[in-house]
Amino acid sequence: RVLWGKNSRGVGGANGLNGDKRIEVAYYDIASGKVSPIADATPAVKWVPAAKPAPAAKQPAARKKAAAARVQTVNLPKIVVDAKGNPWLATRRYIGVNWKIVLTKFDRAEDRWTQPVTLANSTFSQDRRCSAARDANGRLWFAWPSDLRTTKKALISGVYVAEVDPSAEIPLAATKPPKAAVAPKLPEPRWGDDTPDRARADHHTWSTGGETYELYWGDFHRHTDISNCITPHDGCIVEQFRYAYDIAKLDLLGTSDHTDIGKPYDPYEWWCNQKLADVFFVPDFFTSMYVYEREQRWPWGHRNVIFAERGGPIVYIKRALYKSMPWHATLPAADGGAEILPQEVWKILGKSGMDLSIISHTGATGMGTDWDGYDGIDNAVENLVEIYQGARVSYEGIGAPQPTVGFPRSRQLKPDAHGSVQTGRDFGQFNKGVYQQALKNGYKLGVFANSDHISTHTSFGGVYVKSFTRHGILEGLNARRTIAGTDKIFIDFSCNGHPMGEVFDTSDKPELKVSVEGTAPLTAVTILRNEVNIRRFTPEDTKQFETTFTDDAPIDGENRYYVRVEQADGSIGWASPVWVTFEEK
Repeated sequence: RVLWGKNSRGVGGANGLNGDKRIEVAYYDIASGKVSPIADATPAVKWVPAAKPAPAAKQPAARKKAAAARVQTVNLPKIVVDAKGNPWLATRRYIGVNWKIVLTKFDRAEDRWTQPVTLANSTFSQDRRCSAARDANGRLWFAWPSDLRTTKKALISGVYVAEVDPSAEIPLAATKPPKAAVAPKLPEPRWGDDTPDRARADHHTWSTGGETYELYWGDFHRHTDISNCITPHDGCIVEQFRYAYDIAKLDLLGTSDHTDIGKPYDPYEWWCNQKLADVFFVPDFFTSMYVYEREQRWPWGHRNVIFAERGGPIVYIKRALYKSMPWHATLPAADGGAEILPQEVWKILGKSGMDLSIISHTGATGMGTDWDGYDGIDNAVENLVEIYQGARVSYEGIGAPQPTVGFPRSRQLKPDAHGSVQTGRDFGQFNKGVYQQALKNGYKLGVFANSDHISTHTSFGGVYVKSFTRHGILEGLNARRTIAGTDKIFIDFSCNGHPMGEVFDTSDKPELKVSVEGTAPLTAVTILRNEVNIRRFTPEDTKQFETTFTDDAPIDGENRYYVRVEQADGSIGWASPVWVTFEEK
């Protein structure tokens, strides 16, 4: 698809990497080289018998909405041709809570597909494939793996084989679909669609304080169909790496499936995803990381845990579940409440001796973190906040500007009186979960941006590293040499020679150096001190900006400075703070 993996926000009705897929089939004549499309297979594969509607009085609004949202997603087609030249199509279809393999045959005389037939014992996750063959006697054979799950919980897998009689009568699909050559209707244009992508090789280098760093872009919050959430739409792990390589042109990726929601993240599934991460690892070109998500709700907050090495312990939320897993033998949890809270997670992971980093996210939601409810943050393992998430919004602060990139143009969002593309918002009962509240409470946390469910191409987390290795990436993350953006906006930010992320004392006036290279014309570059704007620059008709600003009136004590960048195309970028304790001479 033309716009597969491009600018799309989860809050804007996106369908992820998988939701808009179709299956199109064509004949290829070897002698002439002619390609002849046949009837579109997608409507036939997605066909389900019409159920008798319940009386209106028995259909509450929520149930109607849930029924309308049930989409049969298709993926991984396989073709085999019978002795009469009729193609048989086997594909995975998601309906209900599982993927199952369905078969349909193209009837050449009727120029349409038959109704789909579900293969028994074919439930599994999305990236398990079906093989097909025709033997010398004309019989069709299909083979596939299945663990016979009835939910999304992983079970013990086996291999299944079925013989299909090619002469079997199968009812034709109810309608005759159009030819595959009919172009699909494209989604409406979105904010930021016309901003050209940076070339993959456009790697920014920054020198400050006697060190030289290189900037790499990543995403540590993308789900596969292992997660018990938006399973049919997110895409399997292979699709996530295809997106990272071909569309987002990322340097780093870690898929982050849920630990507890609806089902446990099985150690075998964790092993499979770590194995696939290694398959796509290319030294000095693309670095995959090992990540999972603890989805603990407010007031404790969701967190993504990133490892440099395989075998990291999954510290489940449910204490009893963690105690039933192999990691508990060497990294025991204490006796206590039903859930393992973040403070104990930090201890367990700290004792593992593994190189890791933790990023909290969606702070000002029911999934978020009440920053007033913590005594402190363990910076040995946790140093970053997901300030922006493509599936939702920015959680920078109450009333802070919101990016529009990825939203449909029809939303008619316009710049406000200050030049911000979208005005800020109030998060109500979750206001204490915004990033600025964490800073106000004294927590040393930098910024990052990630995607989460179904959003694409609007979330880019940048890390300045000394070495482009897994351990070098984690060193940069934990040093808070990080930036966040809805696009690859280069931001350099230092104070008195100290790079973003550092904590230091000084008796000299803080001298802040900011350099920006945007992907579209800049509308504002703002320096904030202690969560309040102290200087706002408004460049005109340029993508580049550079300034040195001396704070002549710093506060005695801690001064927290960070930078926000706004672009005309609706994109926003942020640079992590520097923490400067000032004491006048």
